[in-house]
Amino acid sequence: MIAWKLNSFGILALATANAVCAEPLLVTSTTPLGLQPDGRYHVQLQGSFDSPADVVPTAICDGKPVPSVMHAATQTMIEISIPLQRVPLLCSFIAHRLTDGAISLPSIQITSSGDNQIRGSVDRGRIGTKHGMELYGSFPDPQSLNLSIYCVQGGDINRTTMPYTAEIQFDLRSPTQINLTFNDVPGVGARCSFTPIDASGRATGPLWGPIALSSNDSYITANFGAYHWPLGAAVGPDADDALMPGQQWLARAGFNIARVWMSPLLRTRISNAANPYHLNLDVFAQQCPVVPQPCTPGSDCNASPPFLPCAARSSAYQKLLSLPNLGYIILTTGDSASSGDFGTQPKLADPSWIQIAANRAKVVREYRDLALALYETQRNSGKHFIVSSWETDNAICSDATSCTNATGLFEAFTQWFMARKQGILEARTIAQARGITGVTVSDGIEFNRVRETYPMVIDKIIPQVMPEYMTYSAWASSGGGDVNNPNVGGQLDHDLIVLAGRFPGNKPQLIIGELGPANYTGEDPSTLRGRNEAWQLAQNARAAQRAQLPANILWAAFDNALDPNNPMSEGLLSSDGKERHVVSTLRAELIAGQRELQSSPQARIGGIRVTKASADGRDWDLFEMFIDPTYRQGKFPASLSGMVVRCSYTCAGSSCTATNMTVDGSEIPDSPARADSQSDFRLPHKGWALVNGQPLERWCTVSIPGMLTHGPKRLPP
Repeated sequence: MIAWKLNSFGILALATANAVCAEPLLVTSTTPLGLQPDGRYHVQLQGSFDSPADVVPTAICDGKPVPSVMHAATQTMIEISIPLQRVPLLCSFIAHRLTDGAISLPSIQITSSGDNQIRGSVDRGRIGTKHGMELYGSFPDPQSLNLSIYCVQGGDINRTTMPYTAEIQFDLRSPTQINLTFNDVPGVGARCSFTPIDASGRATGPLWGPIALSSNDSYITANFGAYHWPLGAAVGPDADDALMPGQQWLARAGFNIARVWMSPLLRTRISNAANPYHLNLDVFAQQCPVVPQPCTPGSDCNASPPFLPCAARSSAYQKLLSLPNLGYIILTTGDSASSGDFGTQPKLADPSWIQIAANRAKVVREYRDLALALYETQRNSGKHFIVSSWETDNAICSDATSCTNATGLFEAFTQWFMARKQGILEARTIAQARGITGVTVSDGIEFNRVRETYPMVIDKIIPQVMPEYMTYSAWASSGGGDVNNPNVGGQLDHDLIVLAGRFPGNKPQLIIGELGPANYTGEDPSTLRGRNEAWQLAQNARAAQRAQLPANILWAAFDNALDPNNPMSEGLLSSDGKERHVVSTLRAELIAGQRELQSSPQARIGGIRVTKASADGRDWDLFEMFIDPTYRQGKFPASLSGMVVRCSYTCAGSSCTATNMTVDGSEIPDSPARADSQSDFRLPHKGWALVNGQPLERWCTVSIPGMLTHGPKRLPP
């Protein structure tokens, strides 16, 4: 068996120096046990199963893989079950060990699949009548490389007698990158595959794709994704669910980062909100069954196989995880070890639960096997997986009183995160020993409070656990907050600067886990309020872009509910995957942000306070701008000439009304005053417009030549 030892951090590590090789796996006989009370067909395998807890069974019935689950295991026996099948049929069973990859049948390791390996791509979108694509990988003889491109688009290009021809033009050939253009595929829904070939048409490397083509350059939305959690995505024609198809719709919009939910709560069948991807739960239950067990006092409500590794290997999640356009995939996970088979038992609410060694070991094993499922199924994909949580501050406590009294909960969550981290690190060690490359799995902790005076996750948990990533659900920075407090009302630029200084060297690496406008009413972007919020969202995205983080998740991909009587909507896409107006606003701002970053600005504003003040017989909005001394030259430019103040809306009169508003207008700064560390100006105070009887918050950004833009900041009402 594989030997483990406890390192100086109290984490189990693989003892490579004196490891004992596990014995080969061998199935010598099978005994049918028939239909059991759990409604599944059970089979007992006899043989030699060294390290039985690490063995995963596979069933092949009439040549097709069938979901199988292990119920009991010793070194000489494994009991498994499969869903009920139409009979008669012939089944064989294979044992697979996670820790070394051994299987119970003769096998070989294939180490070569051709000279040319495509391992990544960037869709450059439509270029006139052509389509641009960048392919990354290993190309030993790039000058002689050819490609076969096969495209399918909703049946349109395939319903004529003339087949589609790509007419490829190579714009760059190098040993690590191939840039090309080919005939664009008109219409929505195009999917194309790319296969390296030689002059005779023989494949010289594995196929890449099929990829859902985007009409827009993916560099515009590079490092951005949308949270694919709300249940507003429709199940398209002929689709099994909304999980992978919903993400494909996001891919066509140019987003190459994914964030999805994975929790045993989806099994509950109480509310569709628990099953946001509209999975067929009967199909899912066959792949990840629940072992019947009365969930009574004294039981752990967790007799079933661990949920997360099973879900990661399920057909629905594998279709999503295998989408080739994705770079980062953030998983918002809930484990069955600490929440039960249905995710309804918050065991960490009892801080002593995680202190029990057997409970902690369950958490370690579930996350180890989740990570191993990702390593095994996504090797050589180039993907980065981040196993994160949901808003840990909110999960622990809600206000100053409850957080101050939550010492035990903070400690319990810290220990739970440590166990999760241990499991993920164990999986990484195993994957490295097995030679699995081209995929990474990391831990992440999400926080959502940054400036409270009572206990917060960034104070109590993250410095103790030191995950590889910390994900910020940034509503506290993008939100409005108290209208009488000038230190809030748009603090994203400032807060990201502070967080980078607090955790230097990107340890942990910060990413944005949720980002939206200030106060999401979700009104349709065609209305004044909706356009105002779309502008705020786009400006907040530019602030995240300025921080140059590897991943940023916008809220949200789709609506939280389908209500035909309520026009409010928070999704970037409609339920059928069509882009809403907010997406074009977002692209325009990110393009402008890219240009600004490429101009090599020499300074940036570290924070802005906006207060209402009276002078010269009228009211003003006073802007106090403070320099970030750590960024490049660390002082304001010699002149503020050319300063531009853009606002979510401007008004022609002395006050703002729904009839005199211009969305996304510019204001002329009055009385600018410059110093090295602080510069000020003012705008005539006009308050907020009333739209349909409700106040409409007014937000502005500040751009000074030679500096990074700052904002949006909320103006006083």
